[in-house]
Amino acid sequence: MTAIIWFRNDLRLSDNPALVYASKSSHLIPVYILDTAESYDLSTFEDPTQRLQKAQDNHHLHHSLFTLHTQISRHGNRLILRSGDPAEVMIKLVMESGATVVVWNESATFQTAHQDSLIRARLESVGVQVMITTTNDSDPPVPVPTIPGPGIQLIGEPINRWQLLPQPHQVPAFSPKCPPGEIEAIDCLKAIIENVGTEKRSIEEWELDVSDRLGLYLKFGELSRRVVGQTLKGCRKPLQ
Repeated sequence: MTAIIWFRNDLRLSDNPALVYASKSSHLIPVYILDTAESYDLSTFEDPTQRLQKAQDNHHLHHSLFTLHTQISRHGNRLILRSGDPAEVMIKLVMESGATVVVWNESATFQTAHQDSLIRARLESVGVQVMITTTNDSDPPVPVPTIPGPGIQLIGEPINRWQLLPQPHQVPAFSPKCPPGEIEAIDCLKAIIENVGTEKRSIEEWELDVSDRLGLYLKFGELSRRVVGQTLKGCRKPLQ
């Protein structure tokens, strides 16, 4: 049995329920789809603040995908990159690979959940089983599973073709906020915990600092909200 694991805003191997479920198959095809309905072109953002924010997002996404691909490669597999309408791309991938199962993690937003239901219906109409995994924040995080090989060679798109990296003429003052990648995200969370109580700050100041430092990691899912929530819940917050 061949399964497709669809990575979205969950660019990590640890505490990834969809990956755990999909890895039970004989063959696994990891996929990321750049939704072309969204704008990644910095020139479309006239407001400098919005352009800078998008530059941070694009830069982080580019390097996070590259890092995820490297991690998956160590398990003898590879991340397939495709762009376009997610429903159309997924149907094409199923036809190319012969996959009978497609798995992804449940979205927390209504808009994405609605899109998920439409894609699910398209896939099920051609006889593909769809599993959308959920997360209980009170359950312990799930470990990285044994990842099977792809069983077939598929052609992906070179990430440089997407032109996500901001150029100096687009955002002259750009500098990355934090190093992308799951390992870097985990290190950042550890550093936050180790420094708790070393400075006298209000709880509000501490929470704002944590939000700023972990924001991109949570946005692109290099850390799961469950891991962050459970880790921070038990730590001693700074004195007011």
